[in-house]
Amino acid sequence: EHSGLRVVEWKDTTASVVAIAGQPSEKARLSKLGVALIAGDDFPERSMNATKSLAAGRLSNIVISAEKPA
Repeated sequence: EHSGLRVVEWKDTTASVVAIAGQPSEKARLSKLGVALIAGDDFPERSMNATKSLAAGRLSNIVISAEKPA
């Protein structure tokens, strides 16, 4: 808001991110032929560390929608 944007929605999606972390499609995304091709070989490890931190309450996943007033 200090930059001139108006917050339309502020949503904490932490629980959703933690819930999908163990799903088979998520495990496939972390494979060598998934996002790691772009994000680097250590992406699966970084992703697991982030998920553990989210589950432990050390991180939050927040989605903010904002707009610039006319």
